[in-house]
Amino acid sequence: MTSVVREAFLTLLRMGLWHNSQEDLSVFPLQAEEWSLVMEVAKAQTVEGIVYEGILLLPEQYYPPQALLMSWVARIDSIERNNNKLSEALYILTKGFRQEGIDFMLLKGLGLGNNYIKPSVRVGGDLDLYFASEEDFHKANSLVASKGIRVKKGDHNSRIYLFRKVEVEHHTKMIDIFNPFVQERLAVLMEEEGGKRRSFRIKDVEVQTPSFVMAHVQASSHILKHYMGFGVGLRQFCDVARLSITQPDEREAQKLREIYKQLGLERWMRLMYSFLVLKLGLPKEFSPYTETEEKSTEKLLEDILHSGNFGFHDIRYRKGEVKRSERYSKRDAVFKRIMPHLVFLLRIVPQEVFWYPLYKAYTKVFAR
Repeated sequence: MTSVVREAFLTLLRMGLWHNSQEDLSVFPLQAEEWSLVMEVAKAQTVEGIVYEGILLLPEQYYPPQALLMSWVARIDSIERNNNKLSEALYILTKGFRQEGIDFMLLKGLGLGNNYIKPSVRVGGDLDLYFASEEDFHKANSLVASKGIRVKKGDHNSRIYLFRKVEVEHHTKMIDIFNPFVQERLAVLMEEEGGKRRSFRIKDVEVQTPSFVMAHVQASSHILKHYMGFGVGLRQFCDVARLSITQPDEREAQKLREIYKQLGLERWMRLMYSFLVLKLGLPKEFSPYTETEEKSTEKLLEDILHSGNFGFHDIRYRKGEVKRSERYSKRDAVFKRIMPHLVFLLRIVPQEVFWYPLYKAYTKVFAR
């Protein structure tokens, strides 16, 4: 990726993320080939909808070629239709579970998408439903299975099925933190925040989501989990950036600082928020931390741009010739891919680096 393509992509991403037309546009205009590469990067990071919103804020003389722009418009239409499909599936599931007295919360996805200026252009994936009680978890699984839907067992005791062509996952674990010595503190935190749920409306139903604090802890630890593995894309960081500006007041920021320190994640969170401020344009006043660090954020950005969403686009470890149009790659070369991440994080979150591979090995052996 050339410096021009990288700068143009990040500029458009920040413009779309914040609907800010005041960015430095000196990198424009781009050549047709450069525009094609910007689109490839946006797709690899699953932020093509956000970048498109940035394009719409450009002066018209800087727009991409007409053919590429039409291709982008078609992609946005596909994203919006997929989000409508996700919303409809969630609506039906919510009504069905409520009628049976089953309580759940929606994690990530559409819930975080509602923090965007235009939620419909955020690329959606699946539906992750969290059940605080084992009883509700099993009731939900049984109810789905009773409708003739095949429910499969997934990682970490989750359940997975297809509903109206949407992949749905049921979870009993909300937070991806693997250090066993902080699980008691996590349990206390979840109890404290249980009565502070947020919600959003789909038609005539209210969909419950975690509190501001728990949404932060969940989304941020989820990013860390994937970065310790094959990698993570910019969409997940954008989600946390948009969530951050919904902060009710400084008390939540103070609570987040205390929680991350207690969970052994303080240095990772300082790095992540430095990244959000310096690379994605999060206004400093919405970061729990006042200071930023440039060097580590540059390393993080370089790796994210290489690996793409969840490591599916990283071609650094593929053998033979690779065409740019080959978007997806098998996540092979496991040791070579994961070890650099763990080494980088060793000084930042040593406890998680130690316990993460042990937890993965344990769950694999015992199929939990």
